[in-house]
Amino acid sequence: MDRLKSAAPGALPALEVHPVTPERWGDLESLFGKHGASSGCWCMWWRLPRAQFQRQAGQKNKER
Repeated sequence: MDRLKSAAPGALPALEVHPVTPERWGDLESLFGKHGASSGCWCMWWRLPRAQFQRQAGQKNKER
């Protein structure tokens, strides 16, 4: 997220919202961090049955 500029103390930084497209995947990786946000979720918890989500938490969710 190197595009965020430092704001004055107490001020909120500018925020841009974009859809996640293949071209913007790097932005999502930067936002979620190395482990995919919450326990390797990669926003897959609501798309999969619980057992499948737990089996593929982390890298497999990221690939999916």
